[in-house]
Amino acid sequence: MFLTAPECLVGCLICEVMTDDEAIHIQGPEIFSKYSGYSNRFKFKENYVDDRERLKSDYKLYDREIIAIDAIKFSKSQINELD
Repeated sequence: MFLTAPECLVGCLICEVMTDDEAIHIQGPEIFSKYSGYSNRFKFKENYVDDRERLKSDYKLYDREIIAIDAIKFSKSQINELD
């Protein structure tokens, strides 16, 4: 998601490293591209024209919110231990 809304990448610079129980709330990002896939299969599809209404504020944010969490990689054996 951060690759399609580049201003979210700035959040990586100004936010501290998240712990396992934290999230970041991003309000009003503009989306610039459509995509398919996930992780190593992530691919650009085409440009995205954002026609959503902007919020009535001084910042002219889009009516969109993103909740960012840090992924935790689990092996199959670790997942089986959770069952």
